Amino acid sequence: MLSRITLLFILLLQSLSFGFSQKDVVFTVDSTTIVRNFQQLTEEEPALLERKDIVDYLNNDLTNPINVQIQNIVQYYLAFYYFLQNEETKAKNIINYFIDSPELTKDLAADFYVLKGHLFNNNYAYGEAVSSYLKAVKNYDELNMNEKKADLYFRIALIHLFLEDYHQAYFYLENCFNHQIDYKEADKRLSHYAALVITEIYLNRIDKAEKHINNVWGAIEQTENLIDIAFLNYARAVLEYKKGNYYQAQPFGIRAIKICERHEIDNLRMFSAIILMDIHNALKEYSLALEYGFVALNTKSDYHRLALHHTIYDGISTAYAGLGDFYNAYHYKYRTDSLKTIDWSIKNKRNMDSLLIQFQSLERENKILSQKAIIANQDNLLQQRRNHLIISIFVLVLLVLFIIVIFVFNQQKIKLINHQKEVEIARAINDSEEAERNRLASELHDGLAAELTALKLELEQNKTVSEKAFYTLNKAHQMTRFVSHNLSTYFISDIGLIEALANLIDAYNVNDNLQFYTNVNEPLKLHPKVETILYRSTQELIQNAIKHSEASSIVVQALINDDTLSISVEDNGVGIKEDALKQSIGLSSVKKRIQLINGIFDFESSPNMGTTIFIKIQLDQ
Repeated sequence: MLSRITLLFILLLQSLSFGFSQKDVVFTVDSTTIVRNFQQLTEEEPALLERKDIVDYLNNDLTNPINVQIQNIVQYYLAFYYFLQNEETKAKNIINYFIDSPELTKDLAADFYVLKGHLFNNNYAYGEAVSSYLKAVKNYDELNMNEKKADLYFRIALIHLFLEDYHQAYFYLENCFNHQIDYKEADKRLSHYAALVITEIYLNRIDKAEKHINNVWGAIEQTENLIDIAFLNYARAVLEYKKGNYYQAQPFGIRAIKICERHEIDNLRMFSAIILMDIHNALKEYSLALEYGFVALNTKSDYHRLALHHTIYDGISTAYAGLGDFYNAYHYKYRTDSLKTIDWSIKNKRNMDSLLIQFQSLERENKILSQKAIIANQDNLLQQRRNHLIISIFVLVLLVLFIIVIFVFNQQKIKLINHQKEVEIARAINDSEEAERNRLASELHDGLAAELTALKLELEQNKTVSEKAFYTLNKAHQMTRFVSHNLSTYFISDIGLIEALANLIDAYNVNDNLQFYTNVNEPLKLHPKVETILYRSTQELIQNAIKHSEASSIVVQALINDDTLSISVEDNGVGIKEDALKQSIGLSSVKKRIQLINGIFDFESSPNMGTTIFIKIQLDQ
């Protein structure tokens, strides 16, 4: 059974080897004993063990347990054990305590960085994961440990491949292959070749991809590594699909998914199901495409990227449309285009409109057929009354329409007046709030901060003042400057909205559970008041998520797609109900502010499944 934890465990064990001196025989024996104890500990039935019990287990049968380096290794395996038991906070605390210790050897420090990278990777903090891996690579490079460097380059390449950054993935795969000189096991490179082939396919280097997969295809019969076999078959299926050879691609995809189902390789099973869905859609075998689409959708996976769900929903919609089930086709196309990180393209919009028209046509046809039976029975009676009633009905209809038009006109006029009043009130409130914030910021900066600075200079001349007093004064001065900076928004015009949001998130990220992603590389041409409203609204949403969501991860995104700026705040917390949203003064205030600038405010939430709130505004309006 190859679960995610088991696979990770195997990969980690393959990469562990401490570079200790061969002269110190006792040290080498003890380090080997620790590894053996750790393996026995992980093979036993999971139990709730106290930290002391785990350390005692790892120290069992050691010759010199008081040796500092030996105990550093024990602490590494203690963190490793907590990681495998999903007690990531405990593992993180141990890693952060030991990772910068000057007593660690370079190879053990590198192994700590690798484990820290795995923690980041599990929590979707891919940038921090890559950074930790590269720090480990630096240590391995100084020790000429090329095999370990190659393994880490491969891990980094997989992260970039998953993020669809194929150029970076290709760069790190090249580094991986350049450091495989010391490899003696040919099988160990099969997954590396599979990843290289996938990357080359998406870089439109089809000829190179075909050459590389042909070079290693013969080794597939010699290896017993099921992951390599499944991965290579999946890569071949993608290659044949991209070449338009759908019938040739099909058996490779089936072979990959069968291996994954038999041995519970869930992530690769999902990708194999997606390619089989695409193949059968291309062959117009829509029932099979639908079957594989739902296999992909229902597969338990560590990958939660919206782009994957977008692909699955789109394929399922295509299959339903091919089967003539336009209701479900429209339903899944709507879910496809409603994902916040996926663009509303003209092609998708046209497909969606076409499916909606066909679905509505089917509904109308069913209604017409049912009504025809009733009309046929009543036709004779209606024919006799028609001539007498037609004039009366016509006049009555005109009268009713006139009344409706007058009523609707008045209602719309009242709504417009009320809306204009609300807008004016909201604008006045927003302007007064910002003016008051800026006034308070100015008073804090020019008043209290200046006084604290003067007090600091005065105390520096008095040699009898304690260091604690200076520390307290400095802390008060820094807090005053932070509050002043947080209240004022004048700095947005200097550094720009995106940089201001990045600084805001960095200031709030005290627990390392905030991530910020953006594709905005140039300054935004927005009115200062619009930037202020967007900044304050995002600040309010982040504060609400931190205070109320009980989330372990909060992701903020600022993306531009087709002249639309989208800002989203997503957490994995307890979720909120629509009624609670209406009763929330803070969120209602944010919604009104966004309406002031003709923006869109919306949210998605489910109990215990997290909440996503996003803001959209047209940049060209």
